[in-house]
Amino acid sequence: MDKILFVTGKKAFEVLSQQTNKLEADNIEFEVQKLPIDVAAFTTPNHIKRIIDQNRYSWIVVSGLSPHDYSELQNVVKGPKNAYDITEINYKQISKLSPKKPADEVIEIGYIDQETINQFFQNPKPQLQIRDLQIGKNTKTKIITEIVDATNKKPSELRKKAKQHIENGADIIDIGVHHNAKPQDIKKTINTIQDIAPVSLDTMNPEHIETGIEQDIDLILSVNEKLINKLGNKLKNQNLVVLGDPNNPEKIHQNIKKTKNLGANPIADPILSPPLQGLTNSLKRYIQFREKDQKTPLLMGIGNITELIDTDSHSINALMASIAIELDVNLLLTTEESPKTQGSTSELKTATTMSILAKIRGTTPKNLGAHLIKHKEKTYKEFKPPKAKKIIKTTQNKKTNKNIENCKGCYQIGVNRKNNTIYATYYNCKTKKPTKTLIGKNSDTIINKIIETQNPTKHHTAYLSKELHKAETALKTNKNYIQDTPLYK
Repeated sequence: MDKILFVTGKKAFEVLSQQTNKLEADNIEFEVQKLPIDVAAFTTPNHIKRIIDQNRYSWIVVSGLSPHDYSELQNVVKGPKNAYDITEINYKQISKLSPKKPADEVIEIGYIDQETINQFFQNPKPQLQIRDLQIGKNTKTKIITEIVDATNKKPSELRKKAKQHIENGADIIDIGVHHNAKPQDIKKTINTIQDIAPVSLDTMNPEHIETGIEQDIDLILSVNEKLINKLGNKLKNQNLVVLGDPNNPEKIHQNIKKTKNLGANPIADPILSPPLQGLTNSLKRYIQFREKDQKTPLLMGIGNITELIDTDSHSINALMASIAIELDVNLLLTTEESPKTQGSTSELKTATTMSILAKIRGTTPKNLGAHLIKHKEKTYKEFKPPKAKKIIKTTQNKKTNKNIENCKGCYQIGVNRKNNTIYATYYNCKTKKPTKTLIGKNSDTIINKIIETQNPTKHHTAYLSKELHKAETALKTNKNYIQDTPLYK
């Protein structure tokens, strides 16, 4: 049995002991030792040599905050910077940790059991294939991301968006067709992104669908009874989504049978209704469909929920993905049309990972390594600084605009969401005209350049630092950045 020792100081000993008690790993025993120092970051290689019997342990883990290099010692590595995070590491792979760098910089804190997921899908039973994507029973849930009005976009913009969605976890790119689009627009749009990923076509226009078929579209999204009858044999060998009829739940089974008789490969979409517009009844249709048909792949349009409720998308995506996995839904359709749904593709990717792991383990989707907690915390990992004898209580000062008070010049700060950058434009105090703009992705680099080139007053520096950091946070959280206005009200 392997033995892993965590060494720490007096300050973090209690927290580290509590966290160590939560660790579970086959054939690994964990211990904690308190060194005669206050802060774990002060642990030196000499402490390890003098105090610890290294032969007793397979591995020794020191604080990730330590500045020292432990390479001269055998099997001594750095853990995470925060003692609370020791539960987020896979200790069967402890050899990946470094004697020089904290665990946070070497591995991703928050262990996801990818091996278990891969084993779970070792024996897929696909009903159809979209290029190399297997769709059906015992296959990973696929994500389709729609680019709204894709037929109206410039090729360069379209390709950029498609690549971003694939990088963020999409498996298929859906072409949203503008109502004024012509067949040549469909052809051009498909050809623009077809080399990037599998492509689906979102239109109910039969002429557009025929154009898509001629261009070897990977998936037709979607067809109803009228379209099936009109297109007939042209649907042979096509992957397509058959829409349900909310007023007649049996109709979808009849239409699936029709498409199979035509030689098509159907996917069912009983249609997910928006909140307070029939959502619960639509979920019932999914349940009833799966009870009657366990084989035909299912699609769920989660964008119908995220776009039609005024709340942050990540929690909605987490909940809807867990419902989808419980119902054996095989494809999830989303969109990132509005600012509040930006990032839905990556959110669904994480959400499906959480839900699949929970399903495999027979647990709820928590404590899995992956999570979608963005604006709150599951647990607080804060360490309070010691209180000095001298206490100074601060009060709110009268507000002054420190941006212009010293009149060396002032800055207007903003964000560019297309390039994910912050910009700060300098105005000359006398002429009131902009003379230069600093651009960067990191607030620190911009304020450092301002200090280096202009030597602002301490008040102006504090003000600019606060505003630039706020702009950086706004980019990360998709909040509006408005200078001199709080992000959260």
